[in-house]
Parts: sequence; structure tokens; C-alpha cells
Amino acid sequence: MNELPALWLAATTYRWPWWGHLAAVIFILLLIAFFRAFEAAVVALKDQTVQRDAQEGKNSARRLLDLIQHISSFRGRSRVAQILLCMVYGVLTLVILPNRLQSLWPAAPLLIFLIPCLIVFGSILLVFGEMIPQRLAQENPQPFSNCGVYFFDLMSILLWPVTALVTLMFRPLASSLRLDTDQSSQLITEEELRSMLDASREAGHIEAEDKDMIENVFEFDDTIVGEIMTHRIDMSALHADLPWDDVLAYVNSEQYSRFPVYAESIDSIIGVLHTKDLLAFCGNGADAFSVREIMRPAFFTPETRNIKALFSDMKQRRVQMAIVIDEYGGTAGLVTLEDLIEQLVGSIEDEYDDERQMILQVSDDAWIMDGSIDLEDAERVIGVMLPDDYETLSGFVIDTLDRIPDENERPECSYLNLSFKVLTMEDNRIRRLRVTKFDTDSHEEEEDDDAPD
Repeated sequence: MNELPALWLAATTYRWPWWGHLAAVIFILLLIAFFRAFEAAVVALKDQTVQRDAQEGKNSARRLLDLIQHISSFRGRSRVAQILLCMVYGVLTLVILPNRLQSLWPAAPLLIFLIPCLIVFGSILLVFGEMIPQRLAQENPQPFSNCGVYFFDLMSILLWPVTALVTLMFRPLASSLRLDTDQSSQLITEEELRSMLDASREAGHIEAEDKDMIENVFEFDDTIVGEIMTHRIDMSALHADLPWDDVLAYVNSEQYSRFPVYAESIDSIIGVLHTKDLLAFCGNGADAFSVREIMRPAFFTPETRNIKALFSDMKQRRVQMAIVIDEYGGTAGLVTLEDLIEQLVGSIEDEYDDERQMILQVSDDAWIMDGSIDLEDAERVIGVMLPDDYETLSGFVIDTLDRIPDENERPECSYLNLSFKVLTMEDNRIRRLRVTKFDTDSHEEEEDDDAPD
């Protein structure tokens, strides 16, 4: 029984020259790389570009358009080819090669040669047969697809018997499992799409602003209201019993189009005042004015709600402002439709917005920052990770100081190689502060100099 394997090995390996074995491995690896690159290139193609080229009479574009329109069938043929080639690659590198090596040292066990072959040739397959071809094709899909479409057709013809057999086996199984075998679109995960975005940005195919906007769409579904709301202490609200003159003065000073209306305190929001509703009382109607009479119903939402769901709800209800409620039923803040849209397209400023910069870089290693800036935004600018127990830079600095500075104070504190100096206080909050980043070595030398002898 052992004579047949011995004869097969003698016929297929020992009489096969080493250079021929190596050439076969390289050839199969190149075929695997081709199919992986061509598949990635076709998936990354823009339909509009291919359609335009096809209308201009380019035969390669017509074939590519047909592959895109039948992407499921195309991917099936490509995957079958890759699997078959990987099987041949495995036989060459993990079956025949270890036996050939053992024939040189008959006393050594086969496992000694099998494990190094598995590590080395497995890594080569992953890098040169998968990662590099896919990345190159994603960055240059047009030339890859145009050059490879005819070769792919040739290989598809050669592999047709195997592909037909796999399809014949798959369709009944897919039907019993209620799988869609005629899907015409490629399903791409969020991670794959992010990777394609990074590659396209690095290659210069899309602008940084476009990439940021697309990434904002992903983050839109993972953000809650409490992360983007205007905090209650920053809200501009009106008391329900204010007289006409006081309301008019307050509206003119704040210059917003809508104001929450409260009864006893900010925790008892009872409505929303639209400034356009004040026009009817200009002139002689001020005597009959009452905030309670003209205010509109307020829309409330919990601070833990997903902003995507809130956005849909606000559009359906046709409201521009939502009052955010905390877990105890008190007012946590407010959020506007503009706040939600800004999460997608970036900051939207009008003629009434405060032009104060949140971050002003004064030197290579120093910044003037608004105390209300998000801690994550500050981290991205200064390049140092700060404790994630705080939402704003002001909260972090106050906790580091372990007290609330007086309005005339300019205290300083440090964290790692950063120095924070309070510049402006307002209503027990840090309005502006200076952040300085020191070189780690020089910072340690300064600390040593300041230490007592």
C-alpha cells in the first residue's frame, strides 16, 4: 500500500528540478495576486466612468460594465479561481516541498520542514497574494481593470467546468437556506469602506473635506444627544411672565430666532417662543402681549437618545429645537436641527454666530483655547491624550487645580508635558486658557532645576 505514494512522489518531485518547482510556485502566486487585484479593482470602479467609456465604444469598458452589473456572478467566478489556485499553491509549498526537503535529510521528521514552509509561504501568500495586490488595485482601479479584463475572461473559460459544478451545488443549498443568489450589489462592511476611503484620500482621488463628511455619516449613528447639546448653563431662555419691554431687550441682545420659555426655573420648560411671533405686537399691541399666549409647545428628548433617530423625528414633526432632559427629568440642555446637521457637514455659521475661535495657535507649541472645547478636539490639536473622565477642557483644568479660580486669578497647572494657564473666568467657568506643550527632556530638566538641593 505504501508503494503507490512513493512512486507518485518519485515521479512528481524528486525528478522535478528545483528551479521548475520555484517557477511553478511563483506562477501560481502571480495568478492568485491577479485575481485578487482584478476583483478589488472592479469593485472600486465608478459606474459612471465605465458607462461613459462603454458609450464611447471601448470594448474593455463594455466587458467591465457587464461584470459590474452581474457583480455576484463575477465575484463567484473570481473566488472559485482563487480557491483552486490557493489549493495548488498549498500542494506545491506544504506537500511537495517538505517531502523534497526531507529527501535531502531522510533522518529528520517531516514536521521540521512543514512548519517553516507553512510560516514562510503562508506569509508570502498573505502579503504578495492578498494585501499588496488589493491595495494597489484600490488606488488604481481603472488601469488594473482595463488591463486584466480579457485575461479574466480567458481564465473564466478555462475554469468554467469547475465554476459550473460549484454553482450547481450552491444554488439548491442557497434556495433551502433562503439566500439571495441574484444580488446585484456588493455588500461592503463599514471597516472596508473606511479602508477604501483612506486609500482614496492618500491617492488624491477625494478631498479631505469629502472624506471627513463621509466619516461623519458613520459617526452620526453612534452619537447621542448629550454629546452635542448646548448645556443648560449656556442656554438663552425667557421667563414666562416677562413684560414686553424686557422680552424685546433680551431678544435683541441674544439674537436667536427661538427661545425656551420656563416658569419657575430652567428645569420647568413650558414652551418655545419664536421671535417672528413678536412682530404682531410691534406698535400698539404691546399692552396685550403675554409670553404664555404666543409661545408654542416644546419638544423634549432624553440626552441618551441617538441623534440619528432624533434627526428623523424632528424632521417628521417639523421642529427646529428640542429640549434635552436628563435622567431625573430636569433640563440638561437643548439641541437644534442645525446642531444635528453640523455633525454631518461641519460648522455652519451665520452673521449672528460668535466669531470667537475655539482654538488659536500662537506658536508651534502653544495655543489659546476656549474652555468649553471638547476634550477630544483639544487632544487632536496638542497631540497628548488627556484623562477621559471629562467632557470639556475647562472641566479637566478645574479638576486638576482642585478648585474654581476667582475671576481675577490666573492660576497655572500642569499635566505630563503640558502647562495650562487660565486667562479668563466667567460665571465660575474657565472661558479662555493658554496651553503650552514642552519638550519632554527639557521639561524634566526644568523640574530638576526647580527641585531643592
